Amino acid sequence: EPTLDGCCVKYFKWNYNACMNDTIVGSGDWYVNYEDKKCVQDCASATSPPGCTYFGGLATPTETLYTDALSCCESKLAYIASGLCQANSMDMVYAGSELW
Repeated sequence: EPTLDGCCVKYFKWNYNACMNDTIVGSGDWYVNYEDKKCVQDCASATSPPGCTYFGGLATPTETLYTDALSCCESKLAYIASGLCQANSMDMVYAGSELW
């Protein structure tokens, strides 16, 4: 492959980030973590890129990225109330609507 990215995607998709020499800092966008049932940010660390408050590690090339936690929740975790999912994703307490 002519580029490192192309080679890593084609031959090392299972360990893409290591193949890329951990040079990727992440986009700061959101992707789903099915195990924890919440959305997390695509970041190499809690400070890289800047503003990565809800660190989830680097997303793989197959992950769908979203600009905010709510969009991720609504798309990937629709079986969880969107407000609850967003609160869990952003380490907040969910109070609900207090309506029946």
